[in-house]
Amino acid sequence: GVQTCALPILPLETGLYLNSDFPFGDNDGAIWAGRGVSVRGSTGVAVRWSRLHLRLAPEVWWSQNAGFELTDNGLVDDGAFRDPMQPYAIDLPQRFGSSAVGGLSLGSTQISVALPGITAGASGASQSWGPGNRYQLLMGTNAGGIPHLFLQTSGPLHIGVGRLSARMILGKLGQSSWSPVQDGETRRFLSGAVVTFAPSIPEGLELGVERVVHGVWPAGGPGIGEILRPFSSGVSVGLSDDPGGGTNRRDENQLAGAFARWVHRGAGVEVWVEVVRDDFARDIRHYLLEPDDLLARSLGIQRVTELADGRLLTLRGEVVSAETHHSEREDRFLRYPVRPIPLFYNGGVRQGHTLNGQLLASPVVYGGSAWTLGADVHTTSGRWSFDLFRELRRDWTSASRGGGSDFADVVYGVRVERVLLRDDSQFTASVAPIVNLNRNLVRDNDAFSLSVVVGARGLPW
Repeated sequence: GVQTCALPILPLETGLYLNSDFPFGDNDGAIWAGRGVSVRGSTGVAVRWSRLHLRLAPEVWWSQNAGFELTDNGLVDDGAFRDPMQPYAIDLPQRFGSSAVGGLSLGSTQISVALPGITAGASGASQSWGPGNRYQLLMGTNAGGIPHLFLQTSGPLHIGVGRLSARMILGKLGQSSWSPVQDGETRRFLSGAVVTFAPSIPEGLELGVERVVHGVWPAGGPGIGEILRPFSSGVSVGLSDDPGGGTNRRDENQLAGAFARWVHRGAGVEVWVEVVRDDFARDIRHYLLEPDDLLARSLGIQRVTELADGRLLTLRGEVVSAETHHSEREDRFLRYPVRPIPLFYNGGVRQGHTLNGQLLASPVVYGGSAWTLGADVHTTSGRWSFDLFRELRRDWTSASRGGGSDFADVVYGVRVERVLLRDDSQFTASVAPIVNLNRNLVRDNDAFSLSVVVGARGLPW
């Protein structure tokens, strides 16, 4: 028969961000929402012809990036903008330079072909793995999307005892201008895989495993060895300089995790748990003695009920902890004159678990902890949301050499959000007053900021 080809224009998506006194924001994609005004926008077209699907949807953003007080990381000039905890070992600037900054990303651009049971393609869209809502431990929407190739199941595969889904990717990671790697090869590859299994019994249960490996870009480009790296050697011990070795390589960083989600539809309850760990260990004894070294864990729950007037009420809570383990606080820190090592830091791949200067996971997973309590009220016209949250950012001074601090850099905030639906458009507005106690790990250095976000999605013509 004759194949049809449609060329619909994608909805225009816009966002405006205002941070009055210091940067604040997470899970907002490629944009760096610094102090002052930041904006982003995205639109495009989509084409579907038979099994081929093409989506062109780039995203552009700009941030005023006004000045604010930085944490003293011991460096000067451009080095002062680097991460305050590990300025030589992670690409995580506390400020993106001293002037306005902007960028252009692929956004949700993707080309794919659907084969029987399998879909393959190339994409620039964000990866969201695991069950986390706000606190995604391994791969989330905080930094935007990685340009990558992917291969995935087109839908759940029925294997008798349940349903199996899988996705694997090979991508290229970029760095910011304030990366600790300024000479030599600055490119990195990321190879990852996530597999989920939903058993037939009990109903509503989902189990998953995930792993990513990022390393220095090979001289001839990534090959089959890099593509299959997440499936090699399992969780190994020791170090190797052999490119063909199965152990942890000095020019790679490996992270692995597992998660579970259970949905009881009759009760309207969902519960989830996730753990992610740097899967390097000095030896087997290290695993046995310190299984929570360089480990992040999260737990969440939500319940949906129908109110008398037909509205839906969701009550939810989520907690995450990735604080520096006692081996960093005591063993290594007291024996050697080094800073504590948080998750996502890596000595071999010194950009860490980042993309263009932002974490690929939730920011609090970088050695911190947090909790959120929230409620959503859904109506036919949209949604009201209320959140109360606490985030522990840091509790170790960046330049200390003889011991840690006895206080912490902590953020408390309240967020009120309104989503309004009108015909084919959606409008969003949120306000979040935030208090930062002991900001920059300076005792009694308390600061207040107001975070406002306004967005719209739809076809304006």
